[in-house]
Amino acid sequence: MRGVNSTVRNLLGLFLFALTLTAQTTSTSIVGTVTDPSGAAVAGAKVTARNVRTGVLTETVTTTTGDYAIPLLDVGEYSVTVEVEGFKPETRSGIRLQVNEKVRVDFELQVGAVTERITVTSEAPALRTDEVTVGGTVEQRRLVEQVLKELGIPSTQLSPRAARAAISRWKNGSSSAVSASELVSAVVERYQERLQAAGAVDFDDMLVLAVKLLAEDAGLRQILRQRFTYLLVDEFQDTNPVQMELLWHLAGPRPNLTAVGDEDQSIYRFRGAELEHILRFEHTYPGAKVLTLGNNYRSAEPILKAAAAVIAHNTRRRPKLLRSCSGDGEPVRVLAAVDESDEAGLVVADIRR
Repeated sequence: MRGVNSTVRNLLGLFLFALTLTAQTTSTSIVGTVTDPSGAAVAGAKVTARNVRTGVLTETVTTTTGDYAIPLLDVGEYSVTVEVEGFKPETRSGIRLQVNEKVRVDFELQVGAVTERITVTSEAPALRTDEVTVGGTVEQRRLVEQVLKELGIPSTQLSPRAARAAISRWKNGSSSAVSASELVSAVVERYQERLQAAGAVDFDDMLVLAVKLLAEDAGLRQILRQRFTYLLVDEFQDTNPVQMELLWHLAGPRPNLTAVGDEDQSIYRFRGAELEHILRFEHTYPGAKVLTLGNNYRSAEPILKAAAAVIAHNTRRRPKLLRSCSGDGEPVRVLAAVDESDEAGLVVADIRR
C-alpha cells in the first residue's frame, strides 16, 4: 500500500466508476504561480481555464504572491489564458504560468496577443487498481478466521460469522457498534491491521474511505455537487450512517434530493441500517415535501389488511392506508409448520389440492 491518501483516492475512483463518472486524475484544481521574466510574482493577473470539450469557463485572479487556484469541474483538456496588464510586448513572452505536478502543460504562445495560452491535460492514466486489492466474501471470511485464531478466540465465544457482522457494523457507523465489547474491538483492530499490511480493503472500506476523502476535500465535494445536481435514493429506510454521510457530502446543504422508502419495510438493521434516517427526513432536510403513495398494485385487499394489522403494532412508523388495485382476493390462511422442511411439505400439499 502506498499510503492512506493514495488508497483512499483509488477507492474513490472505484466508487465513482460505479456511478459512471470518469475520474482520471487526483487533481481538483489547477494550482500554481504567475511570474515575470525576472521570476518575481505577478499579482492581479487574470487566469482563465476553458474546458476544450465542454467550453465551460472558470477564472480567478492571482494573489499578491502570484498564486492562483482554478477548481476543475471535469477532467480533460483545458485552454488556460493568462491576462497581464502593464507589461511591454517584448516582455510578455517572459510571463510564465507554473502549474502543479498533477497536470501536463504544453505552451502555445500567441504572438502579438496580450495573453499566453497553454493547454492543460490530465496526466494521470486510467485508475490503477494494482495499488489496492478488494477482498471478496471468501477472502474476508478467511481473514476473520485467521484473526480469531491469532487472538486465541474460540468459535464458541465469537463465531467468524458474528465477527464479520460486528466488523461491518463498526465500519458503517451503526449505533449498536458503539457499545462493542473489548473482545470485538480487539478483533476489529487486528482485522484492520491485517488488511493494511496486505494492501487490501473489503467492500465496506470502499464506501468508508470514499466518504473520508469527501469529508477532507472541499474542492472535490464542490465538483461532485455540480456534477450530480439531482439525486434519487431508493430503499431509503435501509440506509446506514456511512451512506447518509455520503449522501450529505454529495447533496450539500440545499439539495435536489428525492428519497423513496417505507419504514414499514425496513429489514437491514442487522447490517447497520438506521430507521431514524427516514423517520427524521423532514428534520434533516427542512422544507422537504412528503408524498404518501397509497395504491398497491401487487397484492389483493385481504393481504394488505392482514399486513396492516401486524405492522400497526410498531410504534416507530407513520400511519398509512394502502389500497389494493387488484380488488378482493382469497382470504388469508395461517399455516403452522415445525421447521422449513415441514413448511415446504405444506406448500406442496396445498399446490396439489
